Amino acid sequence: MGTTAVKISEELAMLAREEAEATDRSMTGQIEHWAKLGRSVEASVTIKSANALKKTADLNAAFDDQEERAAAYALLAKLREELPTERLKVRLKAQPAETGVAVYEADPENLDQIVRILPDGTRESGAFEGDTFKPS
Repeated sequence: MGTTAVKISEELAMLAREEAEATDRSMTGQIEHWAKLGRSVEASVTIKSANALKKTADLNAAFDDQEERAAAYALLAKLREELPTERLKVRLKAQPAETGVAVYEADPENLDQIVRILPDGTRESGAFEGDTFKPS
């Protein structure tokens, strides 16, 4: 897959850098993540609601239509279920010897992979399929 250079505002770049740091993504990965979420939401709502949503973070103010509001909330709830919880984020950042369980970090050599670190220090690259880590 190739890459394309895109100009963005300094404000968006700063927000992306901050969020990327907090979520262990690259800045590019964070912007791609936001773009995918935006595409999902935009595909689920009318143009009018999409434009209103860009102006406010308040879903109730953005959607006049009750069904559309419910669909947006359902989509966001589904996405929230798929994202790591705060407790999991803390565990992922802990050291294996501290917790006695495996921890995970981004694989710097392959951004599509993660590294599992076992309590004994063994490191293996792989990816999650659902809730299960699959070594590569």
